[in-house]
Amino acid sequence: MLRRSLQGLSHQPTVGILGLAYKAHTDCVTHAAAIALIRGLPAWRLQVYDPVVPIEVVRDRAVAGVGSAIDAARGADAVAVMTPWPEFTTLSCVEIARVMRGRLVLDPYRVLDRRAAQSADLDYYGLG
Repeated sequence: MLRRSLQGLSHQPTVGILGLAYKAHTDCVTHAAAIALIRGLPAWRLQVYDPVVPIEVVRDRAVAGVGSAIDAARGADAVAVMTPWPEFTTLSCVEIARVMRGRLVLDPYRVLDRRAAQSADLDYYGLG
């Protein structure tokens, strides 16, 4: 979905990634969905935030580590919530929409409130 939605842009896409750990409350990235996503994306600009995992674990490409989830969304064409950290449940969808350039939010764990995301005019996709 990210590729399909962003590859036609006239500029190099920026993707905000929230979470690197394979699950909340751990710093383990073995089999982490975020790492697989990062490795599978084209050479796009990535802004990554995880409250525990340092950005240095991503060794296979240059990514920008940022200081907060909102910073990861800032200027992003899309945001992907890749670890269901409890702190992400309190994110304001209005604030996310305000700082993003695009509207696409992928949230496979349904961490964000779907209705709040849609009310904020975000194109929200969760699994299930």
